[in-house]
Amino acid sequence: MNDLTIATSPPGPRRFHGLGVEADAYIFDDTNRACGVGNDDLALLERRLRALRPALARLFVDVAWVNPSLDGVTMEWTQASYANLIRQLRILEGLGTSVNLVLFQPLPAAGADMTPAVRAMLSLLERLRGEEGLHGIRWLTLWNEPDSLFWHDSPLYDRVFGAGARARRPRWDEYVRLNRLAHNELSRRRLAPAVRLLVGDTVWGAPMRMERMRLCVEAFADLDVDYGYHSYNPEDLAFYRGNPDFAYPGMAAEAAAFRALLGPGRTLILWEFNTCGLAGFHSHFAGVGPGGVDQVSSVAGAVEVVAKVLEAAAAGVDGFCLWCLHDMMYCGTQAQGQMLFGLWRYKWQKWLVRPLYHYYAPLVAALRPGVALRPVGGAPAGVHAIVGDSGKARTAVLLNSGSRAVTVCLPWQGPGERRRVRPGRLPAESDLPWNETESADPVGGRLALRLAAQELSVVTGSRGARGARRG
Repeated sequence: MNDLTIATSPPGPRRFHGLGVEADAYIFDDTNRACGVGNDDLALLERRLRALRPALARLFVDVAWVNPSLDGVTMEWTQASYANLIRQLRILEGLGTSVNLVLFQPLPAAGADMTPAVRAMLSLLERLRGEEGLHGIRWLTLWNEPDSLFWHDSPLYDRVFGAGARARRPRWDEYVRLNRLAHNELSRRRLAPAVRLLVGDTVWGAPMRMERMRLCVEAFADLDVDYGYHSYNPEDLAFYRGNPDFAYPGMAAEAAAFRALLGPGRTLILWEFNTCGLAGFHSHFAGVGPGGVDQVSSVAGAVEVVAKVLEAAAAGVDGFCLWCLHDMMYCGTQAQGQMLFGLWRYKWQKWLVRPLYHYYAPLVAALRPGVALRPVGGAPAGVHAIVGDSGKARTAVLLNSGSRAVTVCLPWQGPGERRRVRPGRLPAESDLPWNETESADPVGGRLALRLAAQELSVVTGSRGARGARRG
């Protein structure tokens, strides 16, 4: 029997923002319509999104949707792409989701003045929160993964991107200037503090992520901003042997290093992540694992995603946004094929769900915004756990990522309910998230739980109240 302990305090004074998904509005566009996506399909997708009820969502915006001239002044609100964005935002607004809007296009280039694009993005935010009444928009990010778009002077940068990258890209100083402009505009237009500026959003290998995060902390030390990063890393650390420029310490260690850099008060959210295969990874495909198995469609991939969340949350990450909601054609083109990272597959594969849907949905439901997270100690190798308190309610999330069953004992007062996701029990086809429910009855203030191999269990009950009602 492995006795677990629950920490008496959360991993910091910050608010936890919950879990969510990248939920871009491209699914409504003509490209996906041309691939056969119809109104019945869209109704199915909306039903699943409502069932998931994400706390967070991240969406790309092309400035040309509302400012075709890209002059930052002449705004138009009649294009179909803008209507598609509004359609998705209204669904998310109804779910109470907090949204991060990302200025995605146009991409910055050396010598180009991106000030008009930033001003147009601020005008869009004004309209969305004003005339459209969409108050769930909480963050603005200037460009996706800007470490790929703005160069800074370091040997690591030159090794990762090549010396020629400097000639094609604007300097880091320009990234700082544009973000400071956006921060000032948020205040001037009275969008702040409801809408916060998000900086960092870095992705390119753990050493580069840390280098960029340090630059952000230095550049924006006098501003009240939030910080974000992306992570697509196999957790097998042997994968990085002999490649120091991409060396990765593991999800928990990297999160702890970021938290040490940022200090206890700054918000840190993982705005893009998923499982990652050992070979074949690219922007539209998570790659393959051992034996050539499609990583994102595997149970092992789903288990890895849950483990990443539990490890990083205990180390001080304040929210998580999975890439991505579902497979579809991205950015108005079929040139790269389907985006193959979703909780369920595309129209051509009958929208069949992946195991990841069944594993991720209970996490979204269990770790809601405002919950006070408490790390769990004493877990044996392969077991990941965290406890969340909200008012009188207590929720424990436990994952056995190992290949053998294990029994753990959790401090617990009063009866509760246990929801279980086990690989051998998952249905081949389902519409909504699936799990098994049973009672959770402690004995003498201790709850014994046998976790099957690759099992996720979520236990809910009342905090410290004997004789509490079940559920």
